[in-house]
Amino acid sequence: MIMHNRIYGRITFSAFVTIGFAIFSSAILSTPGRAQGILPESIPLSSPDQNSPNIAIPLLHKGTLYWAQIKRPDESAATTTQMSGQAIATNVYRLADVNHLTGTYLYQTNDGGDNEDPKHVTTWLGDSSHKPTRLYAGAGYVKLSPGGTYIAVTDKDGVLRVIDREGRERAILGKANNAIFSPDGTKLAFFKTIPYTVSDAGGIVVIDLVSGQTLATYDPDGAPYIPLAFEDDGATLYFAANSGPAFKNGDLSSQNRVDVYALTLMRNTLLRLVTTGVDKLPYIEYARTEYLSGLHLLALFAEDTMWILNIQTGDIQVFPDVVDIFRVGSSNMLLGRAKTRSTSNQSWNVMAIH
Repeated sequence: MIMHNRIYGRITFSAFVTIGFAIFSSAILSTPGRAQGILPESIPLSSPDQNSPNIAIPLLHKGTLYWAQIKRPDESAATTTQMSGQAIATNVYRLADVNHLTGTYLYQTNDGGDNEDPKHVTTWLGDSSHKPTRLYAGAGYVKLSPGGTYIAVTDKDGVLRVIDREGRERAILGKANNAIFSPDGTKLAFFKTIPYTVSDAGGIVVIDLVSGQTLATYDPDGAPYIPLAFEDDGATLYFAANSGPAFKNGDLSSQNRVDVYALTLMRNTLLRLVTTGVDKLPYIEYARTEYLSGLHLLALFAEDTMWILNIQTGDIQVFPDVVDIFRVGSSNMLLGRAKTRSTSNQSWNVMAIH
């Protein structure tokens, strides 16, 4: 608890004295997308298979991407069963993002052998047609917008770009990584740095994609801050502060150094510590995140582990040996799959139901 109070006091003090903290700046970022038609998205109200007795999702297992059929659980179910899986692609090393509202997903292959070198990475866009299209060559981090219209990519030179589903460039946002879209697709939050060079971190930036204006920046001490999720109305951003002593000492194996904060994007901007300081999260760059608004939960999945964070109480639940999580349509149902050797006849645990 002593560590918690010290970190919280330092960050909020920095916010009050406005060191590296600017809200609603009139500065315009380099966003050619403004002239090329980045507009608010039409967000689906439910997933394509909302009324189907089965749920169809992409799953990655030992380098092969499958289109899996899972029996839809009811509200009283504690588990459900995966029944079959159709192979979509091989030699896949990352299922980068899945949009369960639109049925689209992004996965990545690598022709150069080094999965951490973006110049050899190819990003593919898939949907329920099982005919993925080659989207982008040379990207590390990629993220789908909520309506599936746009994709944020960080290229091999560390430049963040927004492209559309045809691969056409809509915006260039400079050196940045870990971008996430707001629920209506109009805002983009990102970590302003070159990938893998966190010593050059420039904090978090939130921009309006329609106008190109900077809505907020947060950078009190040059530490890496990773955007995780927006609330449903886009007015609050949750982010992880990878700034503890273990990180500064270069110890990436430490499991006790990352806190989660809430940044309210209003004129009277507020910064709130979400985690308690007793339980902290591991280093979660490239984590997949699901925000369950009705349950006030933030679910993070990385390195075969799931963490569920209550954003009201700060309590954290840890679920080890989980190799997949996904949200069922637009509901607050979350399913998690335990690590097994096969892709068929598997049990999925129902993690949360609203």
